[in-house]
Amino acid sequence: MHLTKSITAIGIGAAMIATAGFAASHSEKAASDAVNARHAQMQLIAYHTGILGGMAKGETEYNAEMATAAATNLHAAAGFEPGTLWLEGTEQGAVEGSRAKAEI
Repeated sequence: MHLTKSITAIGIGAAMIATAGFAASHSEKAASDAVNARHAQMQLIAYHTGILGGMAKGETEYNAEMATAAATNLHAAAGFEPGTLWLEGTEQGAVEGSRAKAEI
């Protein structure tokens, strides 16, 4: 009987440790994914701003269709709901590759 209780206690302890480890790795993946998504959003914004900036500076020929498409895409990228991208614990120093200030 005593052996059964010990085995059960060990089994429960091992399950708790495994669950905690899984949860930690899952949250690390979610944090890393959020940082990568933010970086992708910033790249989209930079790309489309570059198209419009090049036209505004006269570096590229003005193209109304391209300008409209770039502005539409820029508006869409800038309008992402931040709740999925700016997860708590993904600020600078908390996740590799993040330079976001904690105030954000």
